[in-house]
Amino acid sequence: MKVSKMPGCGRFGIYIDDVDFEHLTEEEWMEIGKLHLDNLVTVIRNTNMPLDKYQEWMGKWGKPRFSEAATLLKHYPQGMDWIHNQLQKDSDSISESHKTYLQKALRTIYDGQVVRVTGRFAEDGASLGLFGSGQLGWHSNEGGRLHFAPAVALLSGENMVDSATGWLTTTDWYEKQSESFKSELNEMVLVHRFDMETLNPGGTRDLTLLYYHNSGCGENDSEVPLVIKSPAGHMGIHLSLEKVGRIKGLSDLDSNKFIKWLWEELCQEQYTYDHWYTANQHDLLLFDNSIVMHRRLGGSNPNRLAYRIQYDYTYLQESAWQPYIQPYYAEKYKNEITEIVTLLGITDFKLP
Repeated sequence: MKVSKMPGCGRFGIYIDDVDFEHLTEEEWMEIGKLHLDNLVTVIRNTNMPLDKYQEWMGKWGKPRFSEAATLLKHYPQGMDWIHNQLQKDSDSISESHKTYLQKALRTIYDGQVVRVTGRFAEDGASLGLFGSGQLGWHSNEGGRLHFAPAVALLSGENMVDSATGWLTTTDWYEKQSESFKSELNEMVLVHRFDMETLNPGGTRDLTLLYYHNSGCGENDSEVPLVIKSPAGHMGIHLSLEKVGRIKGLSDLDSNKFIKWLWEELCQEQYTYDHWYTANQHDLLLFDNSIVMHRRLGGSNPNRLAYRIQYDYTYLQESAWQPYIQPYYAEKYKNEITEIVTLLGITDFKLP
């Protein structure tokens, strides 16, 4: 196994080469996980990760977690099997709005918790994946939720050439600020408002809009602190371009000025890196979703296909993760994450 530094992402970001999943031990995989946790962004190049073992390997680091599944279970506590059964029957027990979403969203699932990222369609015209076309601006998955999942894995599949996945790390910038300005940043709270056009300009609308609004924000005017702590303990900025409506307590004018200035400060070459895919090379991309934003460049090929898992770092953490330093939001997060893992039936989760 060879580890090398990425040319961007500040002091974070690593490439790992020569990882053989046919002979990799669980102990070696957990060591890779701890290395990744501290480096925030990791690309295992030219991997022989078998697709049918993808979820199993990622599950050794933590449990898959999707907020919209928990939201559904609040409406339908009978469970996901019951929901699927009712959908097959076209039962009135499921609301029409949930039917519309689920009938489309479930077609994007490859297997278990693995979701396709593609512009392909089935013969009946249904989308087979999310974010099918166009570029994606800087964002965080579930960025408008306090209890967002902190980790994302993306396994490249087919026709990835001429597209890139990019990352923007925020810790180096944050640590350079004066103590007094850090104190101001630490008290700032973002009020989220979903904006599809900012996220995916010119992209497909129906399914992506439904999915991203359900999972990303849930409802407008949700509040999330600007500065949080990653599962590895790094402090940084939690931001998502398509969801920030304003800064709580500031006027729209002052909020817009500050947010524009902040993006200009963060979006510098020293903090960013875009990984361009090459032909016949299957890469496994692993990235923090707490204080790192990600984006897609290119991606116009409708047959582009990748596989995404969103999960926790539970088994890599030595203790429970508390991302929020503001007491009110720390307590709110504690209550929300307790409810989420209970609804999803996630056991052995380290609750704060």
